[in-house]
Amino acid sequence: MPLRKGLDSILLLLTAAFLATNFFALGVLRQETSQPAHWLHLLVWVCCAIAGQFWLGRHLPQRDKLLFPLVMLPAGWGLLLIDRLLPAFADRQTLWLPAGLLVALVLANWRPLLQLPRKHSGLTLALITLLLIAASVLEGENAGLPGELLKLILVIHFCQWLATRPQCLETPAWLARQGWRLLLWLIPLLLLVWQRDPGTALVTGLVLLLLLNLSARSMRLLQVSTLLLLASAALAWFFLDVVQERVSIWLDPWTLADGRGYQIVQGLIAIAEGGVVGAGVGMGQPVVVPVVHSDFVLVALAEEWGLVGVLVLLASMAVFTLRGLRIAWQLRGNSFLSLLAAGMTLLPGVQGLLICAGVLRLLPLTGVTLPFLGYGGSALLTSLLSASLLLRLSAEVRRGPR
Repeated sequence: MPLRKGLDSILLLLTAAFLATNFFALGVLRQETSQPAHWLHLLVWVCCAIAGQFWLGRHLPQRDKLLFPLVMLPAGWGLLLIDRLLPAFADRQTLWLPAGLLVALVLANWRPLLQLPRKHSGLTLALITLLLIAASVLEGENAGLPGELLKLILVIHFCQWLATRPQCLETPAWLARQGWRLLLWLIPLLLLVWQRDPGTALVTGLVLLLLLNLSARSMRLLQVSTLLLLASAALAWFFLDVVQERVSIWLDPWTLADGRGYQIVQGLIAIAEGGVVGAGVGMGQPVVVPVVHSDFVLVALAEEWGLVGVLVLLASMAVFTLRGLRIAWQLRGNSFLSLLAAGMTLLPGVQGLLICAGVLRLLPLTGVTLPFLGYGGSALLTSLLSASLLLRLSAEVRRGPR
């Protein structure tokens, strides 16, 4: 169904009004409304929104016009939250937003980008993957930018691999002879786990499994891939204390409330304190929750904007995911572009679902940041890059893939 003309601009204006109101309220609370530095983060977001809207309107007029506002809403809300929690970190995030958006918009306007994986038969992507693996190993535990980019490149490479090997999705005989090739995809994931970053490995593994489910026509292949993922999780449980710790905290955080369970318990209390409409920006106490600006940013949002704020965020995530999957369905005539659209949609969708479920104690904590909202320059850059690819693919729907 075609969208109402100008709806994207209206949504951006509403987001700007929401952010301006809350920045003003935060400034009144801090007695900083007259200081130009207080408005810097909002000013940068407004410039990014205007420049992005103008750029996309000129270069990608046929794009899905809901995607950009759905990205800018959590990105701006994240700047507001981080400014409220840790102003120094907000300065860094404010630098990452225009830099990442610039790279994303340039890539979105570069149509040959979609031809690169097919043109080089996956060799270039494989080499980039190896380089990122080496960089993440050298960087050590919790690798930032290399680990985030590795997640993105792995999904793109897997989409290309699935699109160029349809025989592996149709014939059990291929699985019997060369099914070991699936094990190769576990190597980078196991390296991420070894670096004590099981959250990123879990997100990537689940996205790869979902892409395989979207493509496969052989139940045996799906069974084997699911067993491999479960086996990897079992190995992580037996050999990594961080995984055992997170599961034990998830099962019973209350007996560990003075130690390892402090974060999740304080987070649950803060969410309960928020109620339906929240305490108001700057009026809660989310700073008592460790790492609230990154892993637990949803807690700060829930305490100060309440259930209403959480539902607005979840609704924006859901609409973004549905629009992305719609684009993948519309591109089903081209297997690679369709899978790529699904992958770029599922990456932020799965990651957001896992961290929200972890904060709400529906699942064990994964330690990943909430896409677009939580603090993390490399995470924001990766999310913007995936959104830019999705914008480019949405323009291909009307133009017709070539």
